[in-house]
Amino acid sequence: WMPSMTRQSWAQPLRRNMAHRGVSGAYGDLAERRARMDAKYDPALEASLADWISKSIGDKVTGPFNETLKNGVVLCKLMNKLVPGSISNIYTGEMAFKQMENIGKFLGQCPPYGVRSDELFQAPDLYEGANMTAVLVCLDSLRRVSGVHEKGGKVEPQTVASSVLLRTGKVGSLESMAKREPVAKPDGTAYDHAGKSVVNAKAGADGNFGDLAERMEKINSKYDKTLEAAVRKWIEDTTGEKLNGEFQAALKSGVVLCQLVNKLKPGIVKSVSPSSLPFKQMENINNFLTAAQTFGIRSEDLFQTVYLYEGTNMTQVLLTLDNLMRVSRK
Repeated sequence: WMPSMTRQSWAQPLRRNMAHRGVSGAYGDLAERRARMDAKYDPALEASLADWISKSIGDKVTGPFNETLKNGVVLCKLMNKLVPGSISNIYTGEMAFKQMENIGKFLGQCPPYGVRSDELFQAPDLYEGANMTAVLVCLDSLRRVSGVHEKGGKVEPQTVASSVLLRTGKVGSLESMAKREPVAKPDGTAYDHAGKSVVNAKAGADGNFGDLAERMEKINSKYDKTLEAAVRKWIEDTTGEKLNGEFQAALKSGVVLCQLVNKLKPGIVKSVSPSSLPFKQMENINNFLTAAQTFGIRSEDLFQTVYLYEGTNMTQVLLTLDNLMRVSRK
């Protein structure tokens, strides 16, 4: 048993070969706070927890901790070893929102097992490697609680703080996570996602820098408002529904897109979620993209789910919809 870290020592790791956000996009006081937190990451505790998990599930946990755990499969297996049958339908594919759903299922079982809600991490802390120290805190607490269970001790189920509850009442904090915008330092210096200094990084207006900022500027410069208006009118005429507000905001839940393909080919998307949960909305978008391919849209002409959901490449979204519009009119 190793001493548990306090909540105040939670941090983002700054370690070689580990995916994480590090001090990316931070400067001034924020950069200093993150750097201090990074310095507290405990690789010895990580190794100890990796060994415990390996022995618990009967499979060797190897490689960078974040990469090994980020799809949530190992964590779900671990919880099922501690509480048999507590998690069903573990997703083993590559879809990001489904992997985050695995993580959410694991987190949802921690408080009933005895882990305090203030020792839980948020799904993006692990999936994005944004705060791996918080992940260590949670797993260390889970290990200690499991030790009490093994010895026949009584562990009270814990209540979940409202700050880590989704609107559904499930644990996960996907909606409450504040979006971290990448920002360059005022002097032009920035950090890459490995926490290494990048000198004279060019910051874009949206907070991106370096090659990414240049690519985003090129993408944005090609955005065709005239095409957007034409596609918007086609969607409205097809679905019979008015699209209000910004184009990206009107489409990001995926509901309108699913309604669109269901008008073109009734029943092709069998289940459309009205939920405000991010992974459900991204699932809608993915269902639309799958349906679009049945109309003859090539996979290379499809946008990626995140392009629409985060608005990072609306030009590609327009191209996909324009292709679908033309194909549907043949």
